[in-house]
Amino acid sequence: MCVSCGGMATGVRSTHPKLAGCVGEFEALTAMAGYAFEHPADVFPRFVERGPLFDAKGLTHPLLPACKAVRNAVSLAKGCNSSC
Repeated sequence: MCVSCGGMATGVRSTHPKLAGCVGEFEALTAMAGYAFEHPADVFPRFVERGPLFDAKGLTHPLLPACKAVRNAVSLAKGCNSSC
C-alpha cells in the first residue's frame, strides 16, 4: 500500500506541481492549527512584512513537558550582532 501511495505522490508532483504544492501547504497549515489548538499556552508565529526578523518571547521546545520547560526570549535580525 505505501509503495503505491508513494508512486502516486511522485506522479502527482510531476503532472500537477501546483496541486501538490497546495496539498503540502494545506497539510502544513492543518498541522500547525492542530498543534495550536492542543497547546493554547504556547507561542505561535506572527508573520510581518519587514525582515528578516526572528523575535520570540516565551520560546520553549514543544516536546518538553510544560512543568520542566524553561521559556526564553530570543531575538535575531538582519545586521544584528551579540550586542542586539
